[in-house]
Amino acid sequence: MNNLLKLVGRWRVYVGIQNEASPEELVMVTKFIHQEFGAQLSLEEIEDCIQKSVTGKLGIDPKPYNSFSPLYVSTILNAFIEHRNKEVAEIRKLQEKWEQQRDEEYKRSPEYGLKTLSENIVAVFESVKQGKEFFDFGNVISKWLVKTKRIAVNDAERENAKEYANNRIEMERMAINNQLDKGIRKSLLVSNPEDNFETYYRDYFTQKYFSRYDKVEDILKTLSLKDVQ
Repeated sequence: MNNLLKLVGRWRVYVGIQNEASPEELVMVTKFIHQEFGAQLSLEEIEDCIQKSVTGKLGIDPKPYNSFSPLYVSTILNAFIEHRNKEVAEIRKLQEKWEQQRDEEYKRSPEYGLKTLSENIVAVFESVKQGKEFFDFGNVISKWLVKTKRIAVNDAERENAKEYANNRIEMERMAINNQLDKGIRKSLLVSNPEDNFETYYRDYFTQKYFSRYDKVEDILKTLSLKDVQ
C-alpha cells in the first residue's frame, strides 16, 4: 500500500495536476485502486499503465482535466487492461501458430515416423498375442518388415502366404453366404472377399514375425531412426 500510495502521487505529477493533493485524496484513490484493481494488476503493471497512458499508447485521452478522481483512474486502468488483454491475445495467436508449425515439422520428421511406427507395432503385437484380428493401416508394418529385411520372403514362404490368404478368403466367403441365407442383401456387404487377398497375404508375414517374440519391448529396442528413413 505504501508503494502504491507513492505511485499514485507520481501519477498526479505525470498527468499535470497542478494543485497539491491532500493526504485524504491520495489515500482515497490508493484504496480505490487496491480494492478494485488489486486482484487484476500488479504494482509494476500499474506503473506501466501510467507510462503508456501519458505517451498516448492506450488510445484514450489521458488528460485528467485537473480532476484526479476514482472515475479518472478507473477509466485509465480499464483501458490498460483492455490493451493488455489484446496484447496477450496476439501473443497467444503467435504461440499457437508457432506450436502448429512445430507440430507440422515434427510430423514430417524421422522422430515422428519412429513414434508412429512404435505405436503401430505395439497395437499389432497385442492383437497377435491375443489371437485377435489386427489392422495394418496403410501396410505400414508389412512395408517396414520388408524394407528392413526383418522377414525372409522366399518361394516357400510366398506359397504359405498365398495359402493363408486363400483360406481367409474362403472363410469370409462362407460367412457372407451364411448372412445371405438369413436374408441380408448382398448390396450391404462392404467388399468381395477376393479384394482382400493382398491384405491377407501381407498379414501372414506380419503375424509370423510378431509370433517370434514374447514381449513387444524386445522388438521396440531394435528400432532406430534408420527404420523410418
